[in-house]
Amino acid sequence: MPAINEKLLARIIEETKDLGLLDALVNKLSLPDLQSLLLEIYRLKSEKIDIKHLFTQYKSNRFTKPSSIKPQKYLNFEKLAISLLPYDYKSIELSPVAPLGSCSVLAPVEQNNVLTTIRNTEVCSDPTNVLAMECAKERELLLPIKDRKFEEIKLATVNRVLRTQPFEGKDSVAHFKILSLCSGGRDRGSLRFELDNLREQLNYYILLLSRLAAIDIHVSAVRIYLIVYNANIKNKLKEITDELLVENDNLKIDIDMFTGEQNYYETLRYNIFATNYRGEEFFICDGGFTEWTKKLLNNNKERFLTSGMGIERLFLVF
Repeated sequence: MPAINEKLLARIIEETKDLGLLDALVNKLSLPDLQSLLLEIYRLKSEKIDIKHLFTQYKSNRFTKPSSIKPQKYLNFEKLAISLLPYDYKSIELSPVAPLGSCSVLAPVEQNNVLTTIRNTEVCSDPTNVLAMECAKERELLLPIKDRKFEEIKLATVNRVLRTQPFEGKDSVAHFKILSLCSGGRDRGSLRFELDNLREQLNYYILLLSRLAAIDIHVSAVRIYLIVYNANIKNKLKEITDELLVENDNLKIDIDMFTGEQNYYETLRYNIFATNYRGEEFFICDGGFTEWTKKLLNNNKERFLTSGMGIERLFLVF
């Protein structure tokens, strides 16, 4: 890449002159100017890298190691997962990067747990946040249309993500694939949006887990853990849980009322655990309602349910 415009570089250096470096970079420079400065710094740094150092970095950097799972296994899983999606879900392929702050602004996630780029983006670390923005973008187009403002947007994706915090255990890696679902819409009263979409997502994951034997993943039992933040929905969950238990012999459902402080989910959160043939239970799916589309659209009538299942984890522990 050629050097950035010399006049532009000179102006940026002049603006930071005689200021504390951190204060200047954070508060004085705009994001485009900071990007230009960092691009030039890394261009100059890269010119000093020799091929031996490059190769050493490739072999030692945990972020650059290939997945240990064979591509065919991913393909088989994705084909199965997409084929079982409810008819009104649309599968999409996300970009590998998202806008800077996609996790830390929408959700209380430390920015240092995300791989930030110098082009004012970040490597995707959680597709649910990006799906929320895509969902809000589509909902924004529907809201002004009287006959369509209650129309729900339902999206699904399989996305490789990267997280920078250190993980422990054989089933924990720096980058991995996640299957994510989301549904966004408008409050229909009596918690109908919440109950209908919760039922649909839980049914989907139970069905998917029951069909994994087709790709050599054998799940002997499933447990759903419902964590309730809103007492009003707890009284209405029986209609869902009774239906699920009747239809699935190897299913167990636990429900707890959460009384502490919660700054990520609202209304309800669900965890799904799967047991392998050795009788070992693993946490494989997390979902719940959030305020993300409310915030993105500045509209308290918006509702949003999102979830994610770790694909890598399934292969590593099953």
